Amino acid sequence: MCQELFCIRDLNVSSTCSYTTRSATMDGTICASGSICQLGSCNSTNLVQPDRCPFGDTFIYPSIIDFSLNSLNNRVSCAEAFNLILSLNRPIENYCNDSNFNIFCCQSCKS
Repeated sequence: MCQELFCIRDLNVSSTCSYTTRSATMDGTICASGSICQLGSCNSTNLVQPDRCPFGDTFIYPSIIDFSLNSLNNRVSCAEAFNLILSLNRPIENYCNDSNFNIFCCQSCKS
């Protein structure tokens, strides 16, 4: 992470996303829970609070859940996944308690 810059493009916004290996992430950038980039390496520090969700929600893919996704991109946002779960009359807590699901929707599961 500290050697490359990444971004995640919002599916609802028509913008491009790119990454580069030409410049390292800036010192002080959070690279993991309780860690920051320093001189191109991800190091533990007491300068940031440990957080089980340092990067927020990402996307849900069919391999993560036990029902079909009706999405052109074959992935949905966590909000869309929550709506699908509720439409199937399933408890969201069961999914949030699943470590595989929670990795992708950690911010939404905190709510």
